[in-house]
Amino acid sequence: MTSVAIYVPEGREIDLSALSARDYEMVKGLHGMIHRGHPVLLCMRTRGDREMHVYKRGAHYFARHFSGGGHGDHSIRRVSDEHLRGTDCWLQAWSDAGFGTATEVSTDNSVRLDAVAFGGHVTALETQVHPQSAAVVKGRHTRRLRARSFTGQHARDLTEALRVVWFAPVGRPDWLYRVPTVQCQNRSWETTPDPHTVPAIGVRSIDIQPCSATWFPRCPDRRAGWCGKLHLWAEPRGGLTLADVAAMVPEGDLIPVELDNGIYLTDRLGYARCKSFGYSAPPEPPLPTRPRALDCDWNGHGQDTETAPHKSASLDAAEFRIQRTIPIRSHERLADHSRLPPNVCPCGATHDRCEFTSGSLYCIRSNCRNPHHRQPAYLGDRTP
Repeated sequence: MTSVAIYVPEGREIDLSALSARDYEMVKGLHGMIHRGHPVLLCMRTRGDREMHVYKRGAHYFARHFSGGGHGDHSIRRVSDEHLRGTDCWLQAWSDAGFGTATEVSTDNSVRLDAVAFGGHVTALETQVHPQSAAVVKGRHTRRLRARSFTGQHARDLTEALRVVWFAPVGRPDWLYRVPTVQCQNRSWETTPDPHTVPAIGVRSIDIQPCSATWFPRCPDRRAGWCGKLHLWAEPRGGLTLADVAAMVPEGDLIPVELDNGIYLTDRLGYARCKSFGYSAPPEPPLPTRPRALDCDWNGHGQDTETAPHKSASLDAAEFRIQRTIPIRSHERLADHSRLPPNVCPCGATHDRCEFTSGSLYCIRSNCRNPHHRQPAYLGDRTP
Protein backbone atom coordinates (compact mmCIF):
# COMPACT_ATOMS: atom_id res chain seq x y z
CA MET A 1 0.00 0.00 0.00
CA THR A 2 1.33 3.44 -0.87
CA SER A 3 1.82 6.04 1.82
CA VAL A 4 2.28 8.89 -0.65
CA ALA A 5 -0.47 11.51 -0.94
CA ILE A 6 -1.05 14.86 -2.59
CA TYR A 7 -1.47 17.80 -0.21
CA VAL A 8 -3.91 19.80 -2.31
CA PRO A 9 -3.53 23.35 -0.88
CA GLU A 10 0.15 23.37 -1.85
CA GLY A 11 -0.17 20.94 -4.75
CA ARG A 12 2.76 18.75 -3.69
CA GLU A 13 3.31 15.12 -2.81
CA ILE A 14 4.05 14.08 0.77
CA ASP A 15 5.03 10.71 2.18
CA LEU A 16 2.72 10.16 5.14
CA SER A 17 5.10 7.57 6.58
CA ALA A 18 8.14 9.88 6.52
CA LEU A 19 6.97 13.43 7.31
CA SER A 20 9.29 16.22 8.34
CA ALA A 21 8.56 17.85 11.69
CA ARG A 22 6.78 20.75 9.94
CA ASP A 23 4.67 18.51 7.71
CA TYR A 24 3.80 16.19 10.59
CA GLU A 25 2.38 19.07 12.63
CA MET A 26 0.54 20.35 9.55
CA VAL A 27 -1.09 16.99 8.77
CA LYS A 28 -1.85 16.29 12.43
CA GLY A 29 -3.63 19.66 12.59
CA LEU A 30 -6.05 18.48 9.87
CA HIS A 31 -7.71 16.09 12.34
CA GLY A 32 -11.46 16.76 12.20
CA MET A 33 -11.02 19.56 9.64
CA ILE A 34 -11.54 17.69 6.33
CA HIS A 35 -14.99 16.98 4.92
CA ARG A 36 -16.00 15.02 1.85
CA GLY A 37 -16.18 17.15 -1.28
CA HIS A 38 -13.41 19.50 -0.13
CA PRO A 39 -10.25 17.52 -0.85
CA VAL A 40 -7.14 18.31 1.14
CA LEU A 41 -5.36 14.93 1.07
CA LEU A 42 -5.58 12.78 -2.07
CA CYS A 43 -4.27 9.21 -2.15
CA MET A 44 -1.81 8.50 -4.94
CA ARG A 45 -3.57 5.24 -5.79
CA THR A 46 -5.82 5.73 -8.81
CA ARG A 47 -8.70 3.37 -7.97
CA GLY A 48 -11.56 4.24 -5.67
CA ASP A 49 -12.32 7.51 -3.95
CA ARG A 50 -8.98 9.29 -3.49
CA GLU A 51 -10.13 11.76 -0.81
CA MET A 52 -8.87 11.13 2.72
CA HIS A 53 -9.39 12.65 6.14
CA VAL A 54 -7.26 12.48 9.29
CA TYR A 55 -8.40 10.62 12.37
CA LYS A 56 -6.78 9.74 15.67
CA ARG A 57 -6.60 6.35 17.39
CA GLY A 58 -5.03 6.60 20.80
CA ALA A 59 -1.86 8.62 20.40
CA HIS A 60 -1.48 7.79 16.70
CA TYR A 61 -2.81 9.56 13.60
CA PHE A 62 -3.99 7.94 10.37
CA ALA A 63 -5.20 9.08 6.95
CA ARG A 64 -8.46 7.27 6.20
CA HIS A 65 -10.60 7.15 3.07
CA PHE A 66 -14.21 8.20 3.38
CA SER A 67 -16.81 5.47 3.71
CA GLY A 68 -17.27 3.45 0.53
CA GLY A 69 -13.92 4.25 -1.04
CA GLY A 70 -10.27 3.46 -0.73
CA HIS A 71 -8.29 0.49 0.45
CA GLY A 72 -7.42 0.92 4.12
CA ASP A 73 -5.78 3.39 6.45
CA HIS A 74 -2.43 5.10 6.02
CA SER A 75 -0.29 5.59 9.11
CA ILE A 76 0.98 9.13 9.66
CA ARG A 77 4.53 9.12 11.03
CA ARG A 78 7.52 11.38 11.38
CA VAL A 79 10.53 10.66 9.21
CA SER A 80 12.53 7.78 10.70
CA ASP A 81 16.08 7.93 12.07
CA GLU A 82 17.20 5.59 9.26
CA HIS A 83 15.82 8.05 6.70
CA LEU A 84 17.44 11.11 8.28
CA ARG A 85 20.81 9.51 8.88
CA GLY A 86 20.86 7.81 5.50
CA THR A 87 20.32 11.19 3.84
CA ASP A 88 22.91 12.84 6.09
CA CYS A 89 25.41 10.15 5.07
CA TRP A 90 24.98 11.10 1.40
CA LEU A 91 25.21 14.80 2.21
CA GLN A 92 28.49 14.22 4.02
CA ALA A 93 29.84 12.22 1.08
CA TRP A 94 28.87 14.95 -1.38
CA SER A 95 30.45 17.63 0.79
CA ASP A 96 33.66 15.60 1.07
CA ALA A 97 33.73 15.36 -2.74
CA GLY A 98 33.42 19.14 -3.06
CA PHE A 99 29.83 19.42 -4.29
CA GLY A 100 27.37 22.02 -3.13
CA THR A 101 24.35 20.43 -1.46
CA ALA A 102 20.83 21.29 -0.39
CA THR A 103 17.97 19.49 1.37
CA GLU A 104 14.20 19.62 1.00
CA VAL A 105 14.46 21.16 -2.49
CA SER A 106 11.18 21.96 -4.25
CA THR A 107 10.63 21.70 -8.01
CA ASP A 108 8.29 23.41 -10.44
CA ASN A 109 6.10 20.28 -10.65
CA SER A 110 5.43 20.15 -6.89
CA VAL A 111 8.01 17.57 -5.89
CA ARG A 112 10.14 17.94 -2.76
CA LEU A 113 13.51 16.20 -3.04
CA ASP A 114 15.28 14.77 0.01
CA ALA A 115 18.68 16.09 -1.04
CA VAL A 116 20.44 17.50 -4.09
CA ALA A 117 24.09 17.69 -5.17
CA PHE A 118 25.15 20.41 -7.59
CA GLY A 119 27.82 18.75 -9.70
CA GLY A 120 28.41 18.39 -13.43
CA HIS A 121 25.01 16.66 -13.46
CA VAL A 122 22.51 17.87 -10.86
CA THR A 123 21.78 14.77 -8.80
CA ALA A 124 18.79 14.17 -6.54
CA LEU A 125 18.61 11.65 -3.72
CA GLU A 126 15.45 9.92 -2.51
CA THR A 127 15.86 7.86 0.65
CA GLN A 128 13.08 5.29 1.03
CA VAL A 129 12.77 3.28 4.23
CA HIS A 130 9.10 2.34 4.53
CA PRO A 131 7.60 -0.11 2.00
CA GLN A 132 6.29 1.25 -1.28
CA SER A 133 5.02 -0.61 -4.32
CA ALA A 134 7.26 -0.69 -7.37
CA ALA A 135 4.59 1.06 -9.46
CA VAL A 136 4.37 3.99 -7.04
CA VAL A 137 8.14 4.43 -6.83
CA LYS A 138 8.47 4.30 -10.62
CA GLY A 139 5.75 6.93 -10.92
CA ARG A 140 7.48 9.15 -8.37
CA HIS A 141 10.78 8.65 -10.20
CA THR A 142 9.23 9.72 -13.52
CA ARG A 143 7.74 12.81 -11.92
CA ARG A 144 11.19 13.82 -10.66
CA LEU A 145 12.68 13.36 -14.11
CA ARG A 146 10.07 15.78 -15.46
CA ALA A 147 11.15 18.64 -13.20
CA ARG A 148 12.52 21.52 -15.25
CA SER A 149 13.50 23.95 -12.48
CA PHE A 150 13.98 24.33 -8.76
CA THR A 151 11.86 26.82 -6.88
CA GLY A 152 12.15 28.68 -3.59
CA GLN A 153 15.50 29.24 -1.93
CA HIS A 154 17.39 27.17 -4.52
CA ALA A 155 15.54 28.48 -7.59
CA ARG A 156 17.30 27.71 -10.86
CA ASP A 157 16.45 26.26 -14.26
CA LEU A 158 17.53 22.73 -15.15
CA THR A 159 19.24 22.32 -18.50
CA GLU A 160 18.81 18.54 -18.43
CA ALA A 161 16.80 15.96 -16.56
CA LEU A 162 17.84 15.29 -12.98
CA ARG A 163 20.01 12.30 -12.17
CA VAL A 164 17.88 10.62 -9.51
CA VAL A 165 19.24 7.92 -7.19
CA TRP A 166 17.07 5.97 -4.76
CA PHE A 167 18.73 4.85 -1.55
CA ALA A 168 17.53 1.82 0.44
CA PRO A 169 19.34 1.99 3.80
CA VAL A 170 17.61 -1.11 5.19
CA GLY A 171 15.95 -4.26 3.85
CA ARG A 172 15.28 -5.35 0.30
CA PRO A 173 12.23 -3.42 -0.96
CA ASP A 174 9.97 -4.49 -3.83
CA TRP A 175 11.04 -1.55 -6.01
CA LEU A 176 14.73 -2.49 -5.92
CA TYR A 177 16.36 -1.84 -9.33
CA ARG A 178 13.08 -0.79 -10.93
CA VAL A 179 14.71 2.65 -10.61
CA PRO A 180 18.44 3.53 -10.23
CA THR A 181 19.14 2.11 -6.77
CA VAL A 182 21.92 2.03 -4.21
CA GLN A 183 21.69 -0.34 -1.23
CA CYS A 184 23.87 -0.95 1.75
CA GLN A 185 24.26 -3.99 3.94
CA ASN A 186 21.85 -4.11 6.85
CA ARG A 187 23.39 -2.09 9.63
CA SER A 188 22.47 -0.01 12.64
CA TRP A 189 21.56 3.62 11.92
CA GLU A 190 21.68 4.73 15.54
CA THR A 191 24.37 7.19 14.45
CA THR A 192 25.32 8.60 11.06
CA PRO A 193 28.18 6.44 9.74
CA ASP A 194 31.21 7.68 7.87
CA PRO A 195 30.25 7.23 4.17
CA HIS A 196 33.76 5.92 3.45
CA THR A 197 32.99 2.91 5.66
CA VAL A 198 29.58 2.01 4.19
CA PRO A 199 29.80 -0.59 1.35
CA ALA A 200 27.59 0.37 -1.60
CA ILE A 201 25.53 -2.30 -3.37
CA GLY A 202 23.83 -1.87 -6.73
CA VAL A 203 26.57 -0.85 -9.17
CA ARG A 204 27.22 -3.30 -12.00
CA SER A 205 30.36 -4.16 -13.96
CA ILE A 206 29.40 -4.94 -17.54
CA ASP A 207 31.58 -6.95 -19.91
CA ILE A 208 31.16 -8.85 -23.18
CA GLN A 209 31.63 -12.63 -22.98
CA PRO A 210 31.03 -15.64 -25.27
CA CYS A 211 27.84 -17.60 -24.77
CA SER A 212 29.19 -20.73 -23.09
CA ALA A 213 28.67 -22.72 -19.91
CA THR A 214 31.66 -20.89 -18.39
CA TRP A 215 29.75 -17.60 -18.28
CA PHE A 216 26.05 -18.26 -18.72
CA PRO A 217 23.71 -20.91 -17.25
CA ARG A 218 21.89 -20.76 -20.59
CA CYS A 219 21.79 -18.56 -23.68
CA PRO A 220 20.24 -15.15 -22.80
CA ASP A 221 18.53 -15.03 -26.19
CA ARG A 222 17.37 -18.62 -26.71
CA ARG A 223 16.75 -19.27 -22.99
CA ALA A 224 18.22 -22.73 -23.52
CA GLY A 225 21.63 -24.18 -24.43
CA TRP A 226 24.45 -21.94 -25.66
CA CYS A 227 24.80 -20.24 -29.03
CA GLY A 228 28.51 -19.34 -28.95
CA LYS A 229 27.86 -15.67 -29.79
CA LEU A 230 28.88 -12.70 -27.65
CA HIS A 231 26.53 -11.39 -24.98
CA LEU A 232 26.61 -8.79 -22.25
CA TRP A 233 27.75 -10.11 -18.89
CA ALA A 234 26.79 -8.07 -15.83
CA GLU A 235 27.94 -8.74 -12.29
CA PRO A 236 27.91 -6.75 -9.04
CA ARG A 237 30.86 -4.40 -8.72
CA GLY A 238 32.49 -4.73 -5.32
CA GLY A 239 34.86 -2.50 -3.44
CA LEU A 240 32.80 0.68 -3.70
CA THR A 241 31.69 2.69 -0.71
CA LEU A 242 28.82 5.12 -0.42
CA ALA A 243 31.35 7.95 -0.65
CA ASP A 244 32.64 6.56 -3.97
CA VAL A 245 29.19 6.27 -5.53
CA ALA A 246 28.08 9.68 -4.24
CA ALA A 247 31.12 11.29 -5.89
CA MET A 248 30.79 9.41 -9.19
CA VAL A 249 27.11 10.01 -10.05
CA PRO A 250 27.18 13.84 -10.25
CA GLU A 251 30.35 13.69 -12.37
CA GLY A 252 28.74 11.29 -14.85
CA ASP A 253 31.13 8.45 -13.97
CA LEU A 254 28.17 6.23 -13.09
CA ILE A 255 25.27 6.15 -15.54
CA PRO A 256 21.92 4.35 -15.20
CA VAL A 257 21.35 1.69 -17.84
CA GLU A 258 18.26 -0.44 -18.38
CA LEU A 259 19.04 -4.13 -18.77
CA ASP A 260 16.67 -7.05 -19.17
CA ASN A 261 16.37 -7.58 -15.41
CA GLY A 262 16.38 -4.01 -14.10
CA ILE A 263 17.94 -0.55 -14.06
CA TYR A 264 21.48 -0.37 -12.73
CA LEU A 265 24.31 2.12 -12.35
CA THR A 266 27.42 1.30 -14.36
CA ASP A 267 30.60 3.09 -15.42
CA ARG A 268 31.23 4.79 -18.75
CA LEU A 269 32.87 1.70 -20.29
CA GLY A 270 29.99 -0.53 -19.23
CA TYR A 271 27.52 1.96 -20.63
CA ALA A 272 29.39 2.04 -23.97
CA ARG A 273 29.27 -1.76 -24.12
CA CYS A 274 25.55 -1.69 -23.44
CA LYS A 275 25.01 0.81 -26.26
CA SER A 276 26.93 -1.43 -28.66
CA PHE A 277 24.39 -4.18 -27.89
CA GLY A 278 21.37 -1.92 -28.28
CA TYR A 279 20.84 -1.14 -24.61
CA SER A 280 20.77 2.42 -23.38
CA ALA A 281 19.87 4.63 -20.46
CA PRO A 282 16.22 4.46 -19.39
CA PRO A 283 14.18 6.78 -21.62
CA GLU A 284 13.66 10.17 -20.03
CA PRO A 285 10.12 11.59 -20.18
CA PRO A 286 9.94 14.71 -22.35
CA LEU A 287 10.05 17.95 -20.43
CA PRO A 288 6.74 19.84 -20.55
CA THR A 289 6.59 22.45 -23.27
CA ARG A 290 3.31 24.11 -22.31
CA PRO A 291 3.40 27.68 -20.96
CA ARG A 292 3.77 27.78 -17.21
CA ALA A 293 0.82 30.11 -16.67
CA LEU A 294 -1.60 27.44 -17.90
CA ASP A 295 -1.15 23.68 -18.10
CA CYS A 296 -3.63 23.53 -20.97
CA ASP A 297 -3.49 25.35 -24.31
CA TRP A 298 -7.19 24.93 -25.10
CA ASN A 299 -8.43 28.26 -26.41
CA GLY A 300 -11.44 28.20 -24.10
CA HIS A 301 -9.23 28.52 -21.03
CA GLY A 302 -8.78 31.95 -19.54
CA GLN A 303 -12.04 33.32 -20.92
CA ASP A 304 -14.47 34.96 -18.55
CA THR A 305 -17.45 34.67 -20.85
CA GLU A 306 -20.17 32.12 -20.22
CA THR A 307 -19.50 30.29 -23.44
CA ALA A 308 -16.26 29.04 -24.89
CA PRO A 309 -15.20 27.19 -28.04
CA HIS A 310 -15.20 23.44 -27.92
CA LYS A 311 -12.97 20.87 -29.49
CA SER A 312 -12.63 17.13 -29.79
CA ALA A 313 -10.09 15.41 -27.63
CA SER A 314 -8.63 11.98 -28.14
CA LEU A 315 -7.69 10.58 -24.74
CA ASP A 316 -5.32 7.67 -25.23
CA ALA A 317 -5.07 6.96 -21.50
CA ALA A 318 -8.77 6.21 -21.26
CA GLU A 319 -9.45 5.21 -24.87
CA PHE A 320 -12.32 7.58 -24.55
CA ARG A 321 -13.43 10.31 -26.93
CA ILE A 322 -15.40 13.30 -25.66
CA GLN A 323 -17.13 15.85 -27.88
CA ARG A 324 -18.10 19.18 -26.32
CA THR A 325 -21.25 20.47 -28.01
CA ILE A 326 -22.69 22.65 -25.23
CA PRO A 327 -21.56 25.94 -23.71
CA ILE A 328 -19.06 25.58 -20.91
CA ARG A 329 -19.92 27.42 -17.73
CA SER A 330 -17.76 27.81 -14.66
CA HIS A 331 -20.39 26.17 -12.43
CA GLU A 332 -21.12 23.27 -14.75
CA ARG A 333 -21.07 19.65 -13.50
CA LEU A 334 -18.99 17.67 -15.97
CA ALA A 335 -20.75 14.80 -17.70
CA ASP A 336 -19.06 11.41 -17.98
CA HIS A 337 -15.98 12.65 -16.13
CA SER A 338 -15.88 9.47 -14.05
CA ARG A 339 -14.69 7.64 -17.15
CA LEU A 340 -11.68 9.89 -17.54
CA PRO A 341 -8.25 9.20 -16.06
CA PRO A 342 -7.57 11.20 -12.89
CA ASN A 343 -5.31 13.80 -14.53
CA VAL A 344 -7.11 14.36 -17.85
CA CYS A 345 -9.18 17.49 -18.42
CA PRO A 346 -12.25 17.43 -20.74
CA CYS A 347 -10.30 19.70 -23.09
CA GLY A 348 -8.04 16.73 -23.85
CA ALA A 349 -4.86 17.87 -22.15
CA THR A 350 -3.15 15.99 -19.37
CA HIS A 351 -2.85 18.22 -16.32
CA ASP A 352 -0.15 17.34 -13.82
CA ARG A 353 -1.97 19.23 -11.07
CA CYS A 354 -5.65 18.66 -11.68
CA GLU A 355 -7.66 15.95 -10.00
CA PHE A 356 -11.09 14.41 -10.54
CA THR A 357 -12.67 13.61 -7.20
CA SER A 358 -16.13 13.28 -5.67
CA GLY A 359 -17.97 14.14 -8.85
CA SER A 360 -16.12 17.33 -9.72
CA LEU A 361 -12.91 18.48 -11.32
CA TYR A 362 -10.80 20.36 -8.81
CA CYS A 363 -7.83 22.36 -9.95
CA ILE A 364 -4.98 22.81 -7.50
CA ARG A 365 -2.90 25.16 -9.63
CA SER A 366 -2.42 28.52 -7.98
CA ASN A 367 -2.92 30.45 -11.23
CA CYS A 368 -5.27 28.33 -13.30
CA ARG A 369 -7.91 30.22 -15.32
CA ASN A 370 -9.70 27.21 -16.72
CA PRO A 371 -13.39 28.27 -16.60
CA HIS A 372 -14.72 24.74 -16.12
CA HIS A 373 -12.50 23.94 -13.14
CA ARG A 374 -14.44 24.05 -9.92
CA GLN A 375 -12.46 25.58 -7.05
CA PRO A 376 -12.97 24.26 -3.51
CA ALA A 377 -14.35 27.04 -1.36
CA TYR A 378 -11.53 26.87 1.17
CA LEU A 379 -8.97 27.67 -1.53
CA GLY A 380 -10.68 30.96 -2.29
CA ASP A 381 -10.82 32.82 -5.59
CA ARG A 382 -7.63 32.06 -7.48
CA THR A 383 -8.33 34.17 -10.57
CA PRO A 384 -5.48 36.69 -10.95
